[in-house]
Amino acid sequence: VYTEIILDHFHIKRYFDLILGGDSVIRKKPHPEPLLRVAKHFNSKPEQCLMVGDSEKDIAAAKSAEVPVAAVTYGMRPKVLLEKLKPDMIIDNFEDLLTII
Repeated sequence: VYTEIILDHFHIKRYFDLILGGDSVIRKKPHPEPLLRVAKHFNSKPEQCLMVGDSEKDIAAAKSAEVPVAAVTYGMRPKVLLEKLKPDMIIDNFEDLLTII
């Protein structure tokens, strides 16, 4: 519910073909269900996707779903903690995603 309100507020909802929040699935992160549902929706294999996250649950969900994961240092957790969780990559600013994709 809140995700769509936030996206509407910033006038960016139109850029998303699928929006899932905590109330969209039965099993929430760190379970892989949300990520696998997105991959299936777009007819993609999990390894063809990229999870961009800022928490332990994001990284754990990606690993469980076998989705590559980029942890962002400008989110909820400090870089030192993210490094311990061993994501596939760590990025310090949003623009770094352009070099990954």
